[in-house]
Amino acid sequence: MWSLLCFWVAVAAARARRRWSGLPVRRVFVVCECSQAVADACNLEGHIATSIDLKEGRGLSPHLVMDANTFLDMVAVGAVQCEVLVAHPPCTLLSRYAAVHYGRMGKGRVDRARALGLITRLLRCMKTVAEVYVENPAGSRMCKRFGPPDVVLSPWEFGANYDKPTG
Repeated sequence: MWSLLCFWVAVAAARARRRWSGLPVRRVFVVCECSQAVADACNLEGHIATSIDLKEGRGLSPHLVMDANTFLDMVAVGAVQCEVLVAHPPCTLLSRYAAVHYGRMGKGRVDRARALGLITRLLRCMKTVAEVYVENPAGSRMCKRFGPPDVVLSPWEFGANYDKPTG
């Protein structure tokens, strides 16, 4: 309880600083993120961030338990005011490994098709959302379909002891 109170006091202070300095407070939605790490970080920077996932959230920010496709449909028609959309689609279905492993199995192909459908919905949201960021494994099938990523990062750049390029 005390950590939650401290979190929201820090968020309120950050929003006040942001408004006082003339920087915009933006409405951010983070899709497919139950850890809430990105939503918590955005809130602590002074934005209004909410995460969306089928699983319960594990962080301190507001969290909606709902299907990402339903939410993205609401954003696409303008039913939800969203200025920044950050998405973490299921990389286990879109990676190079998945292309080899799931390519032979019937259910895997259906799951991959659903994951690509989610990506397509995200890109449709670009008409109504100012900024859309999609995180996915580098070299995935997405690159062939939508072009190469603008930025490629790897966990070792942030202190981890393994390499997993993500764009």
